[in-house]
Amino acid sequence: MHDNYLRIFESLDFDQAIQLMRQFKSIEKLQRQILAGELSSVDPEDLKNMLGEEASRSLNILLQLPSVISDEGVARIDKGGLDMTPKGMRTLAELAFGKLYEQLRRDKQGKYHGNAPQAGEIEPDTSRPYQFGDRFDLDITKTILQAVSQRPTLDGSIHLSPDDFYVREREQLITSTTVVLLDLSWSMSWEGRFEAGKKVALALDHYIKTRFPKDKLFTIGFSTEARELKGKELSLAVWDAYQPYTNLQGGLRLAMKLIKKSGNRNNRVIVITDGQPTAYYRGPHLHVELPNNMLGISPNACRATLAEVKKVTAQGMNIETFMLADNPALVEFTREISRINGGRAVICVPDELGKLVFVEEIKRRGGRI
Repeated sequence: MHDNYLRIFESLDFDQAIQLMRQFKSIEKLQRQILAGELSSVDPEDLKNMLGEEASRSLNILLQLPSVISDEGVARIDKGGLDMTPKGMRTLAELAFGKLYEQLRRDKQGKYHGNAPQAGEIEPDTSRPYQFGDRFDLDITKTILQAVSQRPTLDGSIHLSPDDFYVREREQLITSTTVVLLDLSWSMSWEGRFEAGKKVALALDHYIKTRFPKDKLFTIGFSTEARELKGKELSLAVWDAYQPYTNLQGGLRLAMKLIKKSGNRNNRVIVITDGQPTAYYRGPHLHVELPNNMLGISPNACRATLAEVKKVTAQGMNIETFMLADNPALVEFTREISRINGGRAVICVPDELGKLVFVEEIKRRGGRI
């Protein structure tokens, strides 16, 4: 390459060589500015001269992007970098939901059958004789008809007795708590796995909060350790490059704490992962453990995680596991979770994840697909 440069310079006169060197320096300067993110320092005319009209237009779009984002109220951009606004979080969740379930019909809020004390929406076509202790949601029409049929009068007056009272029945409803466990480990960066998992978590968050506001939904990100992703933390979450291991045991422990704190009785855990456990707690101490071979398992981490699954199951909580990889060790581990807990276990590719989660979610809540 050095010889090529010499041949170029040998064919130029002094002024042409100076001009060429200036162009090289301009290109180097432009490269440094772009790589450093100093787009506002780039001279559009220099960019146009060196890289063409299309590159200049692209730069102008990039330069206008921060002000457009701020004007739309989607994000704030300051010295600290990008900060998602509440409007931005809602917009991102709506986009995720729309892509996964564009034709979803709106359902009634909080519609879960259970054993809670009577509360909820009145069912207009159902009523029964009043019993002591019932809520006094009187079915006036049926009460009057009962009184008239039992004690007809000549002057048209109505005489009521306690036996005439009919009350409307209410659906027995209870609220639900859902915890999404989203794998943030290093391997989730492969094949679009993290993108698919995050999209499902955002869409579920939007769906439940807008259509079932009395329900509770928590999202937990787990890698080497587990943490709750609150508010904009979910919107801004990325896979964890610095804590690359998979601590599902820690995720399940935190899920149990959040569910108990919610006070609801109709609860479940959705696990989105692509790997078997490689991190776990023994007592208060955190341990990491690599698999014993390429397609093998980490035996201590798996044992600790399955022990946690048994604890979750003993509390009556359902675990649905969506595994985004299909090597034999992972398939067997996923089946073991299902065998212990009785919950659903699905082996799938990222493109199928949204459909598999949402089809059952809508059906479970009595909606139409």
